Amino acid sequence: SAGPIWSGPLGPNPEPIAFSDEGGVFQWQFPHDQRGVEDVTMVQAPIAASGSLVFVPLAGGPSRNGVAAIDAGASSESSPSALWVFKTMNSVLISPATTENLMFFVDGQTGDEERHLHCVKIEDQQRAWRMSVANEASGMFRVSPEGLVVQDQLDSVQFLSFDGQSLWQQNVGTLSHTPYLGRKHVCLVTGNEDATIHLLAANSGDPIARRSVEGHITADPVLLSDRLFVGTDKALIALDMGDKDPLRISRTVNTQVAGEIAFSETHLAFASGERMICVVDRKTHEIIAELPNAKQKKKQ
Repeated sequence: SAGPIWSGPLGPNPEPIAFSDEGGVFQWQFPHDQRGVEDVTMVQAPIAASGSLVFVPLAGGPSRNGVAAIDAGASSESSPSALWVFKTMNSVLISPATTENLMFFVDGQTGDEERHLHCVKIEDQQRAWRMSVANEASGMFRVSPEGLVVQDQLDSVQFLSFDGQSLWQQNVGTLSHTPYLGRKHVCLVTGNEDATIHLLAANSGDPIARRSVEGHITADPVLLSDRLFVGTDKALIALDMGDKDPLRISRTVNTQVAGEIAFSETHLAFASGERMICVVDRKTHEIIAELPNAKQKKKQ
């Protein structure tokens, strides 16, 4: 077993969500020397975690690119120092992912040279293996308990085992959103306007179904049990994952999805175009709560 998985940008999969009207209390920032808009923005993608360690993608220039490991369990209110930094030539602009013992990340962005998917052993900070990623590829990837899928070429994806062995490769086109992995399926999105959703078999990469979606896709797909949820600028769409007619649209929640979809065992949550946090019941697909003022407060 791979142990706990921090699969990518939205982290553990799934974890309960708690909503509160109370704001948090600022404790510290990392890096401690980041100062406003005058400096290069060091952290441009969400973190990943494993145990008490937080892995921070860095895009600070040639001497400060890579992934830093910090101890999030430290009780100090001062900014923590990195326990170690795995340095790279290119910036890291895509969220890392972890298992209990391994940390994965892709360096660089489309157009950069010498890009790689890296697998790093958390215990000793040594590289376990790496794989080349084409200059023009998106580099998007996602980890599951069975392995990881990555777009390492412009129009194709690979599924890899945790020791870096390629299990299958499939041509699908250029991804526009992070892949989503379930135990039986891999879900991919190509294009944004009138995008195409591709459903592949996780064990072989064989195509199962594909469907075009009207509108602009605004969130990564979320694959939960027998439903695939896709957010667009028009609605939250639930697609059936049954064997008879996979990707059949089974329900539409008519509210704009303006950001990524978070979820628990019973609910979905996302920001709407009306600056509301919408909470949707996963079983009935009804909006059960709308939390107002989902926006940054203006400085007084």
